[in-house]
Amino acid sequence: MKRIPMPNGFMVVSDAHLIPGERLATLAKARQYCDTAGTPLIYNGDMKDILLLGVDCYGRIDPHADYAICGNHEGKLAWYKKTEKGNKRTKFVNKLDIDVHGTYWHVEHGDAFTLDWGLFRPVLTVVAWIGLTFFKKRWSKWCLKHWSPKEAKQAGETGKWKEMTGFIHETELRWCKKHKTNGVFGHTHYAEIKEDGVVVADCGDARDGQAVIVDKEGKARLHTFNSI
Repeated sequence: MKRIPMPNGFMVVSDAHLIPGERLATLAKARQYCDTAGTPLIYNGDMKDILLLGVDCYGRIDPHADYAICGNHEGKLAWYKKTEKGNKRTKFVNKLDIDVHGTYWHVEHGDAFTLDWGLFRPVLTVVAWIGLTFFKKRWSKWCLKHWSPKEAKQAGETGKWKEMTGFIHETELRWCKKHKTNGVFGHTHYAEIKEDGVVVADCGDARDGQAVIVDKEGKARLHTFNSI
């Protein structure tokens, strides 16, 4: 396993579910923090709703991240990269393994640890591709009826899946213990840190100004920006 050294630590934000063309103040503040601290910024999935709206609806995220992890709402890494055409400052990956002065951290979106997306993501991605390719208007209309970016923009999604987060975080914790690493995950929209031999941190919801910071000592903490 190749671990990327990040001696100054790193910051992780996720689940912005950006509306095409939208600029989120949380991301600008996260970029400013990382530039000042000399730490990498990681977008940990579900920054874009490509599965709902399609590749052609999205341009590059402003500001850029140093690393961007593909979440279930981006669908496929190739789709995510296509929406970021010309972005040479971000490395696009499915997951990251990081070394902060001998403290190991694993970062991925987290849908793989759920019962629905964990089992059926390949199938759901194919269904979305069919919908976007042959029935784009109907597909997007159906998706937006069941999940409204406008509503999320107004209220955020913190705690949306709170009833399931206990199971998901415990599953992530067991995985991290088995692989002898700490972990940062997203997907649940519920910011939390759990510790049992290793540390598992959920970076919550970018729309609520939430993030996880791992400092140069390799220790994680939750951070909330004042405003989105």
